[in-house]
Amino acid sequence: MSVIVFAIEINTVTPLSVSALTVSRTIIRPNSVNQQTCPADLQTLLDEMLPDLPSYTNRVIERRSNSRDSKRDTSILLAGKLDELEPLPFNVNLDYPDETFLVYLKTWQRQYYNNKVIRVQQYHWLFLRKSSSGWEFEKMFSKSSSYPRYGFYPVPGETSKSAIAEAIRLWLRDCKAK
Repeated sequence: MSVIVFAIEINTVTPLSVSALTVSRTIIRPNSVNQQTCPADLQTLLDEMLPDLPSYTNRVIERRSNSRDSKRDTSILLAGKLDELEPLPFNVNLDYPDETFLVYLKTWQRQYYNNKVIRVQQYHWLFLRKSSSGWEFEKMFSKSSSYPRYGFYPVPGETSKSAIAEAIRLWLRDCKAK
């Protein structure tokens, strides 16, 4: 019989190296690790935001759930940019109309209802404002369609307080904090 002895050294204070901080940042924000500032160009901003948007939204949904025992019944799977979308059937009042840009987004989500999976596509009219401190969320309107039947709900509604809107605000805040 042989006996193996292990030497264990315990450090009470272990400082984090810069590379360890970079690794943790890579896990949280993989699409913008090498960026030093939030993009000023709208297309670049969207290219960085859209891959992160489902995870940001799903975290918002998780935080909004009532308890640890409640099951999350909605998940955002993908987010993408559309070149155009039908005009909103009403006028939108904006605080800074000359500084506001309209972006068309599409998200795919999965919902669970009565032990069934429902796939939904949401179309979003996102109004972003460019200010001296960077991009800011202004307003958002959305409408849904069931997938694959594409049965649209008739009129888009304001979704500026929805989980995806909050996720966009959080992403923009994190982008500015770089």
